[in-house]
Parts: sequence; structure tokens; C-alpha cells
Amino acid sequence: MKIELQDRERVSGVLEMDIYRKGILVEHVVEHNLVVDGGRQRLAQLIAGKSATPVTKIGFGTAGSVPKLSDDALTEPFLKNIDSATVAGADAVFKWTLTETEPPDGMNIREFGLFADDNIMITRLVRARVIGKDVDMVIDGTYTLHF
Repeated sequence: MKIELQDRERVSGVLEMDIYRKGILVEHVVEHNLVVDGGRQRLAQLIAGKSATPVTKIGFGTAGSVPKLSDDALTEPFLKNIDSATVAGADAVFKWTLTETEPPDGMNIREFGLFADDNIMITRLVRARVIGKDVDMVIDGTYTLHF
């Protein structure tokens, strides 16, 4: 008997966010990201029971350099705890909100990343366009890892 197996591509991620100014939706964003080497290693450790350190944070940074598998940090990072983590089928879904007071006013956000509780970077995404964070801005987002 011949069995044909088809596997999805490697672990991948999608960042989806709504950007509000003064309570009005001004932009809906969907972008794909890179799961970095450190993230792949951490996910393998979690699956094998060799780590008990889950993904708990989202980070925002300012650099515009092309993401590489070897990346392990964001530039001028602002890290915060995610609001919730759920599993939907074979996806891990992380919800977060950046409030009016986060990060400090004037931060030019280009990078996004997921981080384990011990600050190991799991993913990195770099936007082509900067988000200039102001006090009248709220960003609601979902970061999904597809397995």
C-alpha cells in the first residue's frame, strides 16, 4: 500500500493589525513574517518537553533591515506581554493591544516580533512603512503562527 504524505511548509507567521487614530480605523494590515532560528529552536524544545518557557511577549522596534534567520533582537525594542494566547486547529494565536500610552510617544515602529518569556525572539517582521506612534493611536493586533 502506498501512502502519500503532504506537509505544509515550515512554521510561518502572520501579523494582522488594525490601526486607530482618535478611535477611527485608519489602516488594516496583514503581513507575513520570518520565524527566526532561535524561535525554531525554542519551538522544538517546547514540543520535546525540554523547555517550559512559552511565547508571552510581543516586541516593537525601529530598524528597517531585511529580516534574517539569524536575527535575535529588535532595535530599540519595546516589549509588552501579550493579552491572550489560544490554539485554533494547528495555529497558535496571540492577541495584543498597543494603547495610547505605549510605547513612548514618537517611536517610529517598523519591526514586530514574538518573544518567549525569557526574551528569546521567535519571529521578526519588518514593515516597509513606518508607524509613527502618537498619543491618539491604538493598535489592536493578532500574531498567528501556522504549524
